[in-house]
Amino acid sequence: MKISQINSNVYSYLINCIDSEGYGKILNTNTEKLQFIADTFKSEYGYNIKRLGLQETLKEWFMGLPSSFNIDFTYHDIIERAKELGSLPENATETQENKIIANWFNYMAYKLIQLLRKNNIEIV
Repeated sequence: MKISQINSNVYSYLINCIDSEGYGKILNTNTEKLQFIADTFKSEYGYNIKRLGLQETLKEWFMGLPSSFNIDFTYHDIIERAKELGSLPENATETQENKIIANWFNYMAYKLIQLLRKNNIEIV
């Protein structure tokens, strides 16, 4: 699968992870969803950005499983999602799977930052 297709799959996945239900907000567009997640992240965990940097702080926030962002977090689900997104082959080795698991939250943080920037949404 081409990198552009994997990126498209990952961006769609990230947008689908955004959940405003517990915040009483109805978000109709991808831009509204991305703005919501940027604002929510900043208000809940943004204080750590100066200390850790944006990507590391976002990764840590994901690892805390915020209610506004429903990211896969079990090893099984991460492996299955990576295969679905195209970043892991169906017949992956244990070494490949372990690499995906170890880098999952960091990779998703990086991709969300890319997606926010592509949509001109400030996160810091």
